[in-house]
Amino acid sequence: MISAFIEYRDDPEGLARTLASLVPAAVEGVVKDAFVFARERNGDVAAVTEVSGAVLLAGQSPSQAAEHGRGEWLLLLEAGATLEDGWTAAARSWGGTREAPARFRRVKGSFFARVWPRGRPLASGLLIRRDRFRSVAASSDSLGAVASGRAAGKLDARIVPARP
Repeated sequence: MISAFIEYRDDPEGLARTLASLVPAAVEGVVKDAFVFARERNGDVAAVTEVSGAVLLAGQSPSQAAEHGRGEWLLLLEAGATLEDGWTAAARSWGGTREAPARFRRVKGSFFARVWPRGRPLASGLLIRRDRFRSVAASSDSLGAVASGRAAGKLDARIVPARP
């Protein structure tokens, strides 16, 4: 159902937390595969990615990344973000009845930080259909750029955003 794509930004511990939060969903069969989208390959990201069983997509554009994975829906996250229990039911429900992208509800931070997340378009994650992702990925240089300004509904599930 879902292929997870995680944008890596020099935080191997955060990447490990994000990948670990996806394990229960993989066991349930909701997350089919996971990919780490990094600008370049380095030892830290390669080691964490390999140990987790995810696939490292280093130096690829978002449109190239869209060719990977088996899920009809793509889950875009920033490294360091973690999803709270129960998110898989919300994602299944959304994916079974809607076409529009969706974001998670954030659990930490002030009201203003939740409403206006400075320059972090993946702070709330993004669940988007593969075909819709492909249509915007060609003109984007990062997963964050794909998510930036994208109108999206709200999932009845929560995310703990990565530390800024």
